[in-house]
Amino acid sequence: MPNVGNLGIKKQGHRHHKYHKFYYQPSTFLQSHQPPVYMSDDDESQSFHSFGRDNEDSQGSMPEEYEYISDDESIPVELRDSEDYEELMKLKRLRKQKLQTLQCFHEGFKCDKCEVEPIPDTRWHCLDCPIGEEVDFCEDCVDSNFETGKHNSSHRLKPIRLPSKDTCVKDRDYMTFMPGDYNYLDPNYMPAT
Repeated sequence: MPNVGNLGIKKQGHRHHKYHKFYYQPSTFLQSHQPPVYMSDDDESQSFHSFGRDNEDSQGSMPEEYEYISDDESIPVELRDSEDYEELMKLKRLRKQKLQTLQCFHEGFKCDKCEVEPIPDTRWHCLDCPIGEEVDFCEDCVDSNFETGKHNSSHRLKPIRLPSKDTCVKDRDYMTFMPGDYNYLDPNYMPAT
């Protein structure tokens, strides 16, 4: 005979869910951090593609008024007037200027016209002057038509550029495979046993 009192209190069947949170240990990776979402609910907002096409000038670059706008789209327009944003943009401009003014110097060479020593950035070396009496110019003096007893303005000049330290990184593990060197990247490497 069925128990009428227990008919309404029927227990749900136990289901095992594959991704249930109790089956995994809690993560300690940025547990308290909840990143803010700066997305507009409006789908008709200005997108990156329409922004770039409508506001480009005839040379294909952005106008000066947009030079100080961040390239980080996650920063909403309302926050762009804050002091923190202004400081961030000032630091970005300073970094950009510093990277542009980084120079490499040609140690041991002097410009034969303005006599600056060492020559910064590009050194222009005369290919037609006699050996031992070659002429070197800095970037500012190369177009000056400077002439001496052996050098005249019809001589050919070769630009000599030093690679910047940032772009020229040599990893010694990959560069040298000398006989007798033990290098784990060498296909013939046999460690001593």
